[in-house]
Amino acid sequence: MTVQNHRLNQGDPLRLHGEGWRVELNAPALPMGVPELPTHPTVETAIADCLDCLDLALAEAVPADPRYPIPVPSSPEPARLDDPLPLLTQVGDRYAGQPVALRFDPAGCHLYLCVNHTARHITTFTSLVVGSEEAVPFPY
Repeated sequence: MTVQNHRLNQGDPLRLHGEGWRVELNAPALPMGVPELPTHPTVETAIADCLDCLDLALAEAVPADPRYPIPVPSSPEPARLDDPLPLLTQVGDRYAGQPVALRFDPAGCHLYLCVNHTARHITTFTSLVVGSEEAVPFPY
């Protein structure tokens, strides 16, 4: 999930305004690459686009050799997760003009700042539960 706050563009009518969102589903084993620029005006439209492409992602996950099993994610206990949008929006506002990505995998939640076509890891935390000490990933 990636957000980019465009508040610094308010005086320029030729540039994007508001926030841009992108949601992608990737295999947890894949390394974090540079996410594509978030171009959807709302998180809802970004999720809808992600779901529209889900059939392609599922087809890519099926091994070409039928002797290999289809990878299926499993977890003995569901991850505790509150709504990640307030945190991502807050960090996106702090780093206006730069894409900020939040990646979920079995190891936890990873926050990245995209700078100069690279994804720079900011922090990792195991939950996004409101009120937990991990909810604030770095000092302001």
